[in-house]
Amino acid sequence: MKIIIKGDSWLINEIRISQAGGYKIKDATRKAVKAMPDEFLIKEFLVVNLEEVEGMLDTEYNEAEVMELFKEEGRAEGKIEGKQEGRIEGISGTVNILKDMDISETEIIQKICKQYNLTEEEAKKYM
Repeated sequence: MKIIIKGDSWLINEIRISQAGGYKIKDATRKAVKAMPDEFLIKEFLVVNLEEVEGMLDTEYNEAEVMELFKEEGRAEGKIEGKQEGRIEGISGTVNILKDMDISETEIIQKICKQYNLTEEEAKKYM
């Protein structure tokens, strides 16, 4: 009697184990199909269509990898933008506090140039 249940999850698990051991997706797939118990009905299909299965899994794997790279890039860009926005808000807040303390514009420019490593031209934009 052939067993259908868990054949696909078994296959994916075996592929992941092989990948963790350094195998590329196609090699991991081939190894898993070869090691799959004959009782799994899916094995016959996988053996007959091995090239297509390898291609499909390779495509899925690459898409997932590319999506993760996009996510990482997006997070990095967001982090940079957030730091820039925070810096701008911090400088603007400092200028407002110093103005409220009746500090002269010249002195404010000197202080924010020193504190935030700005040129005089950059500092004047915050005034």
